[in-house]
Formats: sequence, structure tokens, C-alpha cells
Amino acid sequence: MGGRLEPAKRDAARAVLLGTVDDAVQEVAETAVLALGILGDPRDVPLLVALLTESKRPNAAAARTDVPARTRAFAGYGLAVLAEECEDPAATQRIAAAAMAVLDRVEADADVRSAAAMALGR
Repeated sequence: MGGRLEPAKRDAARAVLLGTVDDAVQEVAETAVLALGILGDPRDVPLLVALLTESKRPNAAAARTDVPARTRAFAGYGLAVLAEECEDPAATQRIAAAAMAVLDRVEADADVRSAAAMALGR
């Protein structure tokens, strides 16, 4: 999906989005993680997987250490979009493994579980 942008513009957009993943405004962070998935860069799979699967932020420098369930769900939706277009088998396998890990957790939030199911794709 991100292929519609020329590489320099895609990289610039990615840099802005990466800078807003930890935004204090929840809606901004949610939009950033979803947009990273839409851009479709496999380099963002580790971050999106960490946000989906962990209740604590992978970035210790973040202002908040918790990952709200809604942000986790948006990371899952981002992974679902990314997985649809991704041609990197290692990335798609990592996405599927993370989604299964979330689905295996009984305590996972319903929205997070739904997003994880979508990330499994076809």
C-alpha cells in the first residue's frame, strides 16, 4: 500500500509516524501505528508486534510505559494491513506468530483479540 508514494516521501512519512507512536494523545498514537501498517514497511513489524503483544511499551524512553488496549488493537489492525501486502515471508510469519500468541491469552482484551484475528489474514 505504501508503494503509492515515492521512496523518499514514504521514508519521510514513516519518520513522522515513528515519532508519534508514543504521543501522549491516544488517538494520535493509534493513528500512527495504523498508518505504519498501511505504509507496509516490513521494518516496522517488530514495533507493531511489540505493541500488539505487550502491555508495556518496548521503548523505555516513552513518556508512558503502558500500552492502552486500543493502541494494541490498532497495532493489530496495522499488522493485518501490512501482512496483506507483505512479500517478506519472515515478516508475515512473525505477524502470524504474534497474532496466535495474543489469541492464546485468555486475559487479552476483546478488541485486541479481534485485531489479532484479523492479523492472521487469509
